[in-house]
Amino acid sequence: MDERKDNRREMGAGKTFFFAGIVLCVFFAAPILVNLNESSLAPIDCKLNPNTASEYELAELPTIGPGRTGAIAEYRKNKRFENMNDIEQVRGIGEKTVRKLEPFLKFEDTD
Repeated sequence: MDERKDNRREMGAGKTFFFAGIVLCVFFAAPILVNLNESSLAPIDCKLNPNTASEYELAELPTIGPGRTGAIAEYRKNKRFENMNDIEQVRGIGEKTVRKLEPFLKFEDTD
């Protein structure tokens, strides 16, 4: 009989902790969810500037492997990339590759 009471107490305590956790989650999440709007979020710019990106970052771009990464690094030693047309001047990068890279690159000096 005492064993049943202990089991009920343990179950009751578990439920209490569970509901307390739910209440705390709602308590802390509610202000965030209530004030959530697009203007409160900072824009995330995931584009790379080929003039300043590391070779490791460049290698993460689609269709760019170690050979093309090295060619980009070599090109930017002498010239600065001003736009997408300059990327096409790099050895091993053609028009198709430039089209694939366009969504991932930026050329502003805001880095």
